[in-house]
Amino acid sequence: MAQSIATHVKQIMKHSTRIESDFVTLPIDDLLTDYETGNFDFNDQVITEICKSNGFTLITNDSDFKTQEVPILTANSNLL
Repeated sequence: MAQSIATHVKQIMKHSTRIESDFVTLPIDDLLTDYETGNFDFNDQVITEICKSNGFTLITNDSDFKTQEVPILTANSNLL
């Protein structure tokens, strides 16, 4: 399975641009406050903020992103 995933990621990366995360500019205090409620995954919040600040569309199959305010490209019917 990992080999198949790696093959697909390599194809996606041919059409992608790698960036610096600018982690130092993220609203960490706000993200931690949301995380404390138990309703949010911290890593998902960080990914969402990076996408929002760069105008990116997130490619994911993770249904946790259903409540995030970021454009999503997915095959997961729970996200559609």
